[in-house]
Amino acid sequence: MDRAVLIALAALAVPAGCGGSHAAPPDVAPDALPACTATFSGNFAEVDAAPTCASLVVDAHADASLELALPVAALDARLVISIALGTAPAPGEISSDTVALWSAVATEHAGSGTCRYSAGAAAVPPGSFELALTAIDIAASTAHGTLALTQYVLTAPGSDCGQSDTEQVSLAF
Repeated sequence: MDRAVLIALAALAVPAGCGGSHAAPPDVAPDALPACTATFSGNFAEVDAAPTCASLVVDAHADASLELALPVAALDARLVISIALGTAPAPGEISSDTVALWSAVATEHAGSGTCRYSAGAAAVPPGSFELALTAIDIAASTAHGTLALTQYVLTAPGSDCGQSDTEQVSLAF
């Protein structure tokens, strides 16, 4: 999704006075916009943005993972995503069908219980993702691209998590 579309979505989807979500004012230059923008649909519709949300982490075995963390105003929580990329990550397309280790979790306190937005290789049900990496810089620990994610909404007793049992997230970073 190009930057102009993200600007338009952010400006249209965020109501005035809504705490936590941030749309850029119309007179802000595109380069000054947040580097991470997530569009949510399912139990809630929202656009959230942050100056940064993605980092590339390399462990002692030279295995890299993409780590994403973004505040979600509707949940008053953070969406935390981890995707294993292996020892020689390169730009390209990756999906939940091709990666063995990945997770995406956010937890909302609702009523006397919780709503868990969950997906991952070890999650039940697992959910899914499609990742398009456009740039990776291991030395700078950065990565850029887009992510389409489907999470399942797991409802604890005493919680009202909404009508849908899935949440769709479209993230540009």
